[in-house]
Amino acid sequence: MLQKDVRPLTIFLLLAGVVGFVALSFWYDLGGYALLDNNEGIYAQIAREMLESGNYVTPFFNCMPYLEKPPLLFWLTALSYRLFGVSEFAARVVPALSGSLLVLLAVWSGWRLVNPLTGALAGLILASSVTVAALSRTLIFDMLLTLLLSACLIWVYCWFETQKRRYTLLAAGALGLAVLAKGLLPLVLVGLTVVTYAVSVRMPLATLKRLALAPYTITLFLAITLPWHIAACLARDGFAHFYFINEHIYRFLGVREPNDYFSGPLYYYLPRVLMYLAPWSALLVYIFIRPISKLRPLMPLHRYLWCWVLTNLLFFSISQNKANYYAFVVVLPLTLLLAARMYHWIMHRYEVGMWALAVTASGLVSMAVYGLMFTCSPQLNDLYPFCEDIQHHDAAVFALFFVVALFSGLLRGRGWRRFAPVLILAGLSLPLLSLGLAAVHHYESKISQRAMAAHMNQTAPQADVYVVNKLSDVSSLRFYLERNVFIVDNDDADLFTGLNSPEGQGCAVTMNKLLRSPNPNPIFLAVNPDHEDFKNRSHQDGLCLFGRSPKLVVYSNQNCLR
Repeated sequence: MLQKDVRPLTIFLLLAGVVGFVALSFWYDLGGYALLDNNEGIYAQIAREMLESGNYVTPFFNCMPYLEKPPLLFWLTALSYRLFGVSEFAARVVPALSGSLLVLLAVWSGWRLVNPLTGALAGLILASSVTVAALSRTLIFDMLLTLLLSACLIWVYCWFETQKRRYTLLAAGALGLAVLAKGLLPLVLVGLTVVTYAVSVRMPLATLKRLALAPYTITLFLAITLPWHIAACLARDGFAHFYFINEHIYRFLGVREPNDYFSGPLYYYLPRVLMYLAPWSALLVYIFIRPISKLRPLMPLHRYLWCWVLTNLLFFSISQNKANYYAFVVVLPLTLLLAARMYHWIMHRYEVGMWALAVTASGLVSMAVYGLMFTCSPQLNDLYPFCEDIQHHDAAVFALFFVVALFSGLLRGRGWRRFAPVLILAGLSLPLLSLGLAAVHHYESKISQRAMAAHMNQTAPQADVYVVNKLSDVSSLRFYLERNVFIVDNDDADLFTGLNSPEGQGCAVTMNKLLRSPNPNPIFLAVNPDHEDFKNRSHQDGLCLFGRSPKLVVYSNQNCLR
């Protein structure tokens, strides 16, 4: 372990900065914008139906079974609803809390495995990374999975160092919860990491057996994972084949039914890894440099972290099923590697190099910000209202930079300038966060159906709603309507299992049957704007235009307008 005298005040101020970044980046305005379509709308609604029905074994969306995912995220979100009420804030508490705990884990890991300053730097890197903040503010599985998987692997390494039983129990508990969060994937990722590291250091087989086959660890792991899997298999026929074979093995091989996923090249995740730690990405190249003599005491840790990064990246790169955030599980080891390298820069007064890197990163981020603004707003007349929306978040941005400046001033003495580039890089995340929040507010109608659902509920709260385009593409509509919708001629791959279940048959209807059967009750018919066939025939079928959004055109019968 590296030993170097560092002022306690320095550590305290850096940790205070970590807390401030977590509060602003992960929790500020968390419930101030609508739930997003697709994943967020689906998962938020599943948790609400779970809470209302009391069925915590089989997840349901729009009263259709949703068997693709295990239940831990839904359980925790349902608990959040019970504590805080059903709202956007309550829906996002679980990922925000998971992100906050991941930062805490980074601080503890760096502190415990290297030294306090490295822990503080690791926490600062994670807390001020834009993608970490974005995933902590979005109801998806990946932040919860990353927390649990990272905790498991960190505690496994602590066991390698100390051979203390408590670390195997903690690792087994975290792994069991990770399986309930994302299926069997964590078992594979942990196994690949541990076995690769064991082979690289020629670890005795007996040591691995003590880790993996200890009765108390197996008992704890099975006690966490088995009850739900057994209950789910008993609750629904065919669950075992669908969940274990179709959703795991077939998905990895690219033959899953339905084929609703993206497959990219082998290098697909390399640029995305850079995105995960922006604006710190400019420094990642330095973790590939051969460790200097002063870092050699950390070689076993470095080897373990590299085994973690490379095996996980290789697994996801080989898989035929790819998504932007799947490889996010490598963010903690990369953070620890970078923090250890930055510790060496800071303590050996490499001010010129650090300043040059900070300026370079600042320029790159500035170009990225302007590029994003003009990409989101290609029309100049649309750019001005967007820029006006940013003013609503100016207070947070200026407060953040004030904190950065204050830290720079408080780190007194000749050495304080060593921390200035670090604080500048951390501060770059605040304008990006402000820009992202402003964009979400400004383009809400393009990414959520909250306003449309409110208009429909106000006009005819008891009207039947029929959705022609894929319901998963406008899933927030179902959440905000607070009632089930009927699905018309839908081949939605995300809801494939539910649509083909007995419950799903009651939600499905054909267009011909709907239009040929006069309905005296008020109805809404939500159609994709590109549905040209329906656009041409809507008037002759007795429907009139009710409302329009970028993703939906809503028609109604005459009863809705009375």
